[in-house]
Amino acid sequence: MPTILDVAVSAGVSKTTVSRYLNGQGPISEETAERIRATISRLQYSPNHFAQGMRTSRTKTIGIVIPDYANPFYPELIKGIEDYARKHGYVTQLSSTHADPASELESLREMVRRHIDGIVFCSYGRAKRDIDYLVEIADRMPVVVMDPLVRKEPLSYVVTAGRAATKEAVSYLVSIGRKRIGYIKGPSKRFATNDRFEGYKDGLVAQGLPYDKDLVVEADFSLRSGYAAAEAILRSGMPVDSVMTATDLMAIGAIKAFNHHRVAIPQRIAVVGFDDISLCRIIEPSLTTIAQPIAALGTAAARIIIDAIDSENMEKRQISMKGELIVRKSSNPDYRDEFPSDTGSFGIH
Repeated sequence: MPTILDVAVSAGVSKTTVSRYLNGQGPISEETAERIRATISRLQYSPNHFAQGMRTSRTKTIGIVIPDYANPFYPELIKGIEDYARKHGYVTQLSSTHADPASELESLREMVRRHIDGIVFCSYGRAKRDIDYLVEIADRMPVVVMDPLVRKEPLSYVVTAGRAATKEAVSYLVSIGRKRIGYIKGPSKRFATNDRFEGYKDGLVAQGLPYDKDLVVEADFSLRSGYAAAEAILRSGMPVDSVMTATDLMAIGAIKAFNHHRVAIPQRIAVVGFDDISLCRIIEPSLTTIAQPIAALGTAAARIIIDAIDSENMEKRQISMKGELIVRKSSNPDYRDEFPSDTGSFGIH
């Protein structure tokens, strides 16, 4: 098994330089760092992070707290975090809380007890105890929140500008002749998608359309709840010509319901989601959606944490990325689905 000395000799640098690179301490030129990275990869050298942690109080681990394993958004986000972390010598530790505030707080505390170097926190809610605890620990370890819950708090966050993107999507629907736009929103007790709902209302105002609470149905982010919400819309006889949703999962559930009841999409009802998870391209009809730059969000979160660790600077950073409307068949009957030749990316083998 190769040693740190083997890496140093092969890379043409001192053992101390390799140690500084591994521990993130001291100035190292990018050229030298790249040479060490390549040598580590070629020799398949595995540093003893436990021993390093004893010396540096670091574990080279980033903790990730998510509310729900079942939501396809989170695996895509986690991949963005992990890819960046791995390139910089970090591993990740994942905890799913099942959207339970008590579990969220316990997960955060357990990660701190295990000396995690930084935390990426995702939540559907805004429990005060969680926020207070995050603010408390953020002065001694980097914390990044991935939902628009903490804009007024002294915390780092990386989010998509959901309100502005949703407002633009309303404008798009009006431009294709839709005037009765329904909305399937997240639960009132969950804050994660409230800004998107506000964007929906902003869009109606901007287009001179009245807000009608009877066109709004509450769901719980799941496929099943999106299906039930769409059925409620159909049963009510509400004269909608389009439906927007707070998440893609709910939109896909709604499409399944409309298909089941033989409601023509988009001729009778257009559907617009939010996230751009991979399932959007598989569902029939394929889903028009507001795309979050999911991988870029994860990369940015990991970068904030690792930069803070390397610089020992706990300055808070706030990043808001732009959402992009992706038009597909659920709002444009002339759209033609195009699939990549690598069907494995869709889980088909």
